[in-house]
Amino acid sequence: MKKNISPFNISLILTSITLLFSLSAVNAKNVSLDSLPAYSTQYDVKRDPFKDGAAAVKLATESNRRILIELGGEWCTWCHKMDAFFDKNPDLKQKLHDTFVMLKVNVSSENNNAKFLKTFPRPNGYPHMY
Repeated sequence: MKKNISPFNISLILTSITLLFSLSAVNAKNVSLDSLPAYSTQYDVKRDPFKDGAAAVKLATESNRRILIELGGEWCTWCHKMDAFFDKNPDLKQKLHDTFVMLKVNVSSENNNAKFLKTFPRPNGYPHMY
């Protein structure tokens, strides 16, 4: 009997494989979680994602890490739940920041950062990762 795999499951499988290869390919050092840049730890309606993105590229290049862009906002319940999950699992949080430079980009009614996001595919929900 032939089973159809849903597009969501295919996407989930491909994302997992990509992350596994990304995690194994990067040789970053232990990043100090106490000195993460503000653009890695908070959504701020006043931040400039172009400027933050340039700083993230520089830091990622210097530290041999990849960039993970996270869209969300202070209004986003799931964003806070994900942050709480990493706070409760410090080993995973360390691995996340050892592997990626996080770039949190605010998306809200106060500032939707449309100019920055116009080159990205439209998100289906939040938090959304690129």
